[in-house]
Amino acid sequence: MGSATSVDYAVIHWPAGGMKVIDNPAINTTHEIIEAACTPPSATISANGPTDFCAGGSVNLSIVNGATNQVWSNGESTSSINVMTPGIYGLLVWDNAGCAAYSNQITVNIVTDPTPGITVDGELEFCEGGSVQLLASSGNSYQWSNGETSQAISVTAAGDYHVLVTGPCQTLDTEMISVSVTDAPDAPSISDVYVNAGETATLTVTGGTNVNWYDSQNATTPIFEGNSYTTPAITATTTYWVEDAFGYGGLNYDGGKSGQTQNNQGQYQQSNQYYLKFDVAEDATIHSVHVYANGAGNRTIQVIDTDGAEVAVGTFDIADGESDVVLDFFVPAGTGYGIRITSNNPQLWRDKDLNSDAPFGFPYNIGNVVTITGTNVGGADTDNYYYYFYDWNVVTPYSECASSRVEVTVNVVGIEELTNVRELNVYPNPASTELNISLNLISNEKINLNLTDMSGRVVRSVQMNASAGSNQHSFNLSDVAAGIYNLNIQSGGRTATKKVVVQ
Repeated sequence: MGSATSVDYAVIHWPAGGMKVIDNPAINTTHEIIEAACTPPSATISANGPTDFCAGGSVNLSIVNGATNQVWSNGESTSSINVMTPGIYGLLVWDNAGCAAYSNQITVNIVTDPTPGITVDGELEFCEGGSVQLLASSGNSYQWSNGETSQAISVTAAGDYHVLVTGPCQTLDTEMISVSVTDAPDAPSISDVYVNAGETATLTVTGGTNVNWYDSQNATTPIFEGNSYTTPAITATTTYWVEDAFGYGGLNYDGGKSGQTQNNQGQYQQSNQYYLKFDVAEDATIHSVHVYANGAGNRTIQVIDTDGAEVAVGTFDIADGESDVVLDFFVPAGTGYGIRITSNNPQLWRDKDLNSDAPFGFPYNIGNVVTITGTNVGGADTDNYYYYFYDWNVVTPYSECASSRVEVTVNVVGIEELTNVRELNVYPNPASTELNISLNLISNEKINLNLTDMSGRVVRSVQMNASAGSNQHSFNLSDVAAGIYNLNIQSGGRTATKKVVVQ
């Protein structure tokens, strides 16, 4: 009882069931109570509002029906109570004879909003024209840093993104998500071309960086790489697609210790316990290393992470003496890597110099991509060894960001497309000073003749009021630059094209 000097009431739970309450029992006294049958009163309590609420809120609990005497489970004895703390609340009631009962119970909970987050659907670094989906965790409303108010957004622009999520009780902010967008070139500019059946076409893009040509809109493998593509002989109108691309990465860096150190301490190692340690600032491939072997044979080389888990491994037939070993080990960005020999008695050269402080020049920075930091030798001698692998060659991953793909059509044209033209002759071809056009028509018609250069610029043009039968026209080419031209013949709403060479 501590410092208390009186008892408000005592509750007796009879073995046969039922309860009895003694009001204000005397202290320091033995009470003999005889179990007697009684009809307990009934009691019901109810909540006047939600019983789940935010911190700082409350709910009123009141007695629907009770008895002469009552006490709440929190010690209060009023007809109703205001509850602000979580818990299970009930009421004890008894009549004047002390016959007692409990009411129903009501559970009160304090609602806590979960910490919101963002789920990323896609890559956070992508090429211009791409996107990534960001999905906020569930809430009542959303306010993204870019002004959007939906739960999920599609992001196409670089930047840092976060969202304020309003829940039942609070508005909470998420962590920042950084999105990077890599530039892509503009789509190539190219025009359709016209050829005679059986001829090839040369398709050219000016100023492209990494131009790829495809035979379908969704093809993944190009049919040609380069600014100018010469098609096979075309017998029917054919469509190609072309895109430009910017290339990123694919850079080569050399570094590490250059060559072995010949002294009376270095040796061909028998133990496979020790190795070099290194860090990787960005994803990279260890393409090759230089080694010195005492005897030819297979050696197993392994890269491990800071926990000793295998990252890459391979078995290589290493020649006697010194040689380059092509590893092509991909290593993701991280720290604390090791590169080691797992074969017993590897017989590869390792340097040792215990007479100098840090004699081998750690760390070795290779293009700010890989840093050889030291060895796993413990103690003060850790930098007095260099294990096995010299003259590293490291390559960063290569990727491309492509423009949108542009359609270009090679149109095959011929006299058969001109239904009113019985015969067409263009001569001489190649031409130098004059080009003659001979037309034999079925009926009278206006014929348009246009000589255009490969950019589509009209250099000669005439409209002929041609009659049925033979018709002639000549173009003076004396001031026309040498090159390849198209002669377009328009008849009956159709166009036929002949390729003309001016010398």
